[in-house]
Amino acid sequence: MRSKKLSFIALSWTIVHPINEESPLRNLVENDVEELEAEFMISIKAIDDTYSQQIFDRNSYFWKEMKWDAKFLPMVSKSETGKTIIDLKKISEIENIKIEHV
Repeated sequence: MRSKKLSFIALSWTIVHPINEESPLRNLVENDVEELEAEFMISIKAIDDTYSQQIFDRNSYFWKEMKWDAKFLPMVSKSETGKTIIDLKKISEIENIKIEHV
């Protein structure tokens, strides 16, 4: 029996801000961000392919919500038969990584 429910996520996205010479975050470390009580404003504009409509979203994140030296775990994998599996339980899971701070 085939399921009558269709679940679909076209892409999973991770938004990245490169810390380079042009970044206002260059040379900042975790203590600096805390002392500044920094807040990061995120604004996203996208296209919904299904309805050909623009989508806008915005959010803000405070310094205490930041995760340092971490990365998201993959939530997309392949089964033994080659089918794509999306594990939504992993959507917010992270792992600690070692980054050398200069």
